[in-house]
Amino acid sequence: MIKRALIYTSFILMLTGCLSFPTSSKKSQEPQPISPQHIEMVKTLNAEELAKLANKGDQYAQYYLGNKYAQGADVPQDISTAKRFWQQSADQGNANALYNIGMIYFTGQGEPKSFETALNYFQRSAQAGNTRAALNAASMLEAGQGTMVNIPAAAQMYQIAAPTQPHAAYRLGLLYTQDTPDFPADYQQAFQLFQQAATSGDRFAPRALSIIQNYPPEEAKDLLRRLNTRI
Repeated sequence: MIKRALIYTSFILMLTGCLSFPTSSKKSQEPQPISPQHIEMVKTLNAEELAKLANKGDQYAQYYLGNKYAQGADVPQDISTAKRFWQQSADQGNANALYNIGMIYFTGQGEPKSFETALNYFQRSAQAGNTRAALNAASMLEAGQGTMVNIPAAAQMYQIAAPTQPHAAYRLGLLYTQDTPDFPADYQQAFQLFQQAATSGDRFAPRALSIIQNYPPEEAKDLLRRLNTRI
């Protein structure tokens, strides 16, 4: 069985700090876009100050207040309360809140474990700009966790994650070597992705590069398939 790179060693450490900024919106119907300066200001607030903004519907205050409850910072640690604030933020499309809720359902910390629900949140988070969520979603789609195996959909998620997640580039490269009916092989693309992953620090990619460079195509295909089953 393939061991996935769903990085959840410590749930609390998975709280992300990278944010996706909202795009411009109509004045009459939709909320005004929130500036990066506002987001940076929100990050400095204590729990009491965050609560005031959160109760007014500020998605970033809701997200960071959820983090405080998850970490037990300024307030007693309470995953249920953290999830409540993250859910309020996620309902407004906050990528990192969506990711954190996905981790709750993936790990079973705070809610019963549900891969199907976790995958849904990871996919929504990925579409909102969180690349770690995209990597998680891709791994689940490739492995058939919470869904049927779907290699083309996994490849799309890996593609979203690859620019900032080296292991996503590596995993996508491996998909391009497997030559399945719904995802034909492309060794040139695989080689480029392995190079990208290796340059960015993925520890598995150099081995894949060595195989492509030093073995005939058929032998390389078999070795890469075996490499794929071990990682």
